[in-house]
Amino acid sequence: MKARLLLTNIFLWSVLLLIASWQGAGAQNYVTIPGTPGGQQRTNYFYEYNYPNLTQYIFGYYAYYDYYNRGYDEFIILAADMKRAGLCAGPLAGLGMQFVSMPKEYQGSMRIFAKSIGSTYLHQYKSVPGGYPYYYTHCIQKVGGVIKPQTGAVEVMNTSSWSLPVIGEGDSTWIDYPFNGSEFVWDGTSNICIGMLNCRPTNITLNGQYATYMITEVNPPAPGNYVGYPPWFQAFTYYFYSQTDCNYLEYRWTFPYLYWYQYNPNYQYGYRYFRPLVRLAIKSGVTQSYPDDIDPRRILRAGDVYKGQDANHPKPSLTFYEQPNQQFTITYKIVGPLPSTNTVYTATWGGAPSYTFTGSSSGEKQITMTGATGLYANADGSLNLTYATGGSYRVEATVNSGSCGLQSWYKSFIVAFQNDVAMSQ
Repeated sequence: MKARLLLTNIFLWSVLLLIASWQGAGAQNYVTIPGTPGGQQRTNYFYEYNYPNLTQYIFGYYAYYDYYNRGYDEFIILAADMKRAGLCAGPLAGLGMQFVSMPKEYQGSMRIFAKSIGSTYLHQYKSVPGGYPYYYTHCIQKVGGVIKPQTGAVEVMNTSSWSLPVIGEGDSTWIDYPFNGSEFVWDGTSNICIGMLNCRPTNITLNGQYATYMITEVNPPAPGNYVGYPPWFQAFTYYFYSQTDCNYLEYRWTFPYLYWYQYNPNYQYGYRYFRPLVRLAIKSGVTQSYPDDIDPRRILRAGDVYKGQDANHPKPSLTFYEQPNQQFTITYKIVGPLPSTNTVYTATWGGAPSYTFTGSSSGEKQITMTGATGLYANADGSLNLTYATGGSYRVEATVNSGSCGLQSWYKSFIVAFQNDVAMSQ
């Protein structure tokens, strides 16, 4: 009866507290990246006629148009826009676009490329293998009849099971593409270029239909000479040209932009630059700890010592994304049993409750605790639950870095006695 009551209490606490567990900066949350502050957001198909007053329209080809069964969009995302949205340096994990209309389902393949381009903010004419349209692109080239990443570009996604679902007119559906290819790491300071190549070689039906999605205004300076072009590039091929060749893009290309003019009170005209409105997921911040709120890291046994003696008894640890040449400061402690917030374990490094170091690589880094103080701590960093009270506890950790600022990690876990562990499993 006592064991059942204890288990009931533990279960109730775990439900309440696991719901309340949170991570201050999600490891792979998608973040929308608008363009210039105060800039326009339009659909990629936009025409507004108000003669003699302001008339404006988007110049460009229809994206995902059924007559073009191969299409490529390449656009530049400014580092300033990503920083303003709250992103910090780290590996890209995915990209999403916001569609407002898709009259029919598309199926085929999708390849996505990414490249760091430093302070470059426009497309540029250059000699790369493949001729046109590749002379204008940052991300792709054509070698031996095959589209490949340019030097410095990374193919972050390649799937033959890509699809666009039917989307009702006026919807606001985000279509996300989790990356499954090579890793691309944003350094936190460079502009990046994204290339998206879709191919629908079979089951073509022609109804003159196309997708509509959101675009956002960007504010690079106007091209200064004949080798500078707007930050958004498109290339398309009609279905009847080498229909099943997903490496064929040589038919049409352009640089979309918004053109405006008015006659009232005087004749004026101008251009505005846009790119697709996207949201990005970047692997950054804390991704895992021990203990944690996810099995098998969620339930620990009262009476045991967690000193790394076997796979079931790892020492307390914290895993997060590291970037080279970036300074990090971490803290780690355990509080409880909840609702008490008494600290029962504090990780230490040379006696100090924080650890500062400079990153040496890109990717996930695990810090295993080598020192600790507190009621449930051994000097070597072990978590000693020999005399622990059963109940819910919480890991409270922070990672502070120059690129991301302070990120907090709160995860609840359970300390249970042997009978309760067996019953809960």
